[in-house]
Parts: sequence; structure tokens; C-alpha cells
Amino acid sequence: MIARCSLGLLALALLLTACGNGGAPNGQGAGEPDPAGSDVLTAYDRGLDFLRAAAPGGNYQDPALSAIAATTFLERPGGMREQDQEFVKGLLDFVLSFQKEDGGIYDKAVANYATCAAIMALHSSDDPAAKEAVAKAAAFVKTLQTDTGGIGYSDSHPGDADLSN
Repeated sequence: MIARCSLGLLALALLLTACGNGGAPNGQGAGEPDPAGSDVLTAYDRGLDFLRAAAPGGNYQDPALSAIAATTFLERPGGMREQDQEFVKGLLDFVLSFQKEDGGIYDKAVANYATCAAIMALHSSDDPAAKEAVAKAAAFVKTLQTDTGGIGYSDSHPGDADLSN
């Protein structure tokens, strides 16, 4: 049940981010009209409200899911809502609490995926204080690269490089 819920939250967060602004920081798409008041923005905000309600403890008990959700809030078309700022700060603090000495940001598994999700969220935050954590995390991901150029799931599965990595 928890895995199905987590996958549902992940799918919703990815869908909301994909429907957003194409990856421009903090919802500021170059040359895009202001989406305020649009049906799409209303639907996006309903999705954000759902994601927020699904984290009554202030996070998703997983650094990767918390990072993906944070990115969804940060990449909101038109910018992040003021009411979400403290919640997102809490998500990012939670994510950062998992950074290891080697720079990876993960709990117990899928170090590559979790660290890359964390990089995405921290970069999207445009927080100068996060730059060092992003640099350390990027250096960690580079250590996972194989001689053939692929990146495995984690240091314990370095040979498992595939297109999803």
C-alpha cells in the first residue's frame, strides 16, 4: 500500500512538473505568458494542495520523493505560492539532512536516483546556500559513472547502467 501511494505521489509530482514551465527556475519561463488565472494553473494548484496534504509530517519520509515534490512546488508556472514557501523549505531541509560525506543524498537505496532528484530540487530553489550541496552531490553522481559512460543505480550496483540512469 505504501509503495503504491508513493508511486502515485511520484507520478503526480512528475506530471505537474512536466505540465509546468519546461524547467525554467522558479516558474519563470522565458517568453511565456503569465498563467495566473488559467485553468491549467488552477489544476496545478489543486495538485499542489493534494501533495501538501499527503505529507502531514512535513515530508514524504523519503529524500527522493520529498525532492521531487519540492521541485513540483518550485517549478510552479508563475512562481511558487507564498503559502508554500515554508513547506518547501522544510522539504529541502529534510532532503539535505540525508547528504552523506561522499556527497550522495539518499537513504538506503537507489543512490543515483535519489541524489539526482535532490540536485534537481536544490538547483530549482535558487538558494545560494544549496550550491555547495549541489556541487558535492554532482561529484558523487560522477563517481557512479562506468568506464563505458553509463551510470548505475548506486555504488553497490555500478554495472547496472541503463538508459533510465
